Amino acid sequence: DGNQLPLCARDTGMFLAALVTIGFYVAFDSRRVSLFPRFPQAFVLLALAAAWAFDGFNSYYLLARNEMLFYMPNNLLRLITGAGMGVALGAFVVPLVNSSLWKMELLDEVASVANWRDVFVLLGLAALVTVVVGLQPDFLYGPLALLSGLGAFGLLAVVSGLLVLQFRKQNNRFSDPRALWGPAAVGLFIAFNEVMAIVLLRQWLTVTYNLPF
Repeated sequence: DGNQLPLCARDTGMFLAALVTIGFYVAFDSRRVSLFPRFPQAFVLLALAAAWAFDGFNSYYLLARNEMLFYMPNNLLRLITGAGMGVALGAFVVPLVNSSLWKMELLDEVASVANWRDVFVLLGLAALVTVVVGLQPDFLYGPLALLSGLGAFGLLAVVSGLLVLQFRKQNNRFSDPRALWGPAAVGLFIAFNEVMAIVLLRQWLTVTYNLPF
């Protein structure tokens, strides 16, 4: 309806894909995977992250210097590389969360990406996000904007909450999901303040140094 989405094309793809990936593990894998992706499958995820970083640098160079570096950026490439980065994030976040929260006896020593089938599943999820967003469905843009924003804020809250647990030496102490309300509240509070700090810092840099963002 003529309103700007809260996130750019790259971040929309990244945080939607991360949310979809985490949701996929929760909904379709009853195991509590606790190991990071195995080699050589992990190299595929690292390649997706490298493509995301390369395309982001190429895009920012054009924004900052007003001249093309390697190729002309476009929103489809931003969306594709963002979705690839999103599934890679999800594949690393799930075992990180499980191995930090749950008691050791409740964990399954299973990698989040253990074989090439798992890789193709993740690539399929990235492709799904790319197609859904790339088709520009007006009736879905409201929910997609909300979900991508929640994905960004949620991941920041998860990482912040895990750091607090690590600092307080409370990792691997939980057996009931209902006991997580405390760490979740702390993570959300820290994430809110981190976002506000980033907003203020960005505003200061833009006004003071006229940096392009």
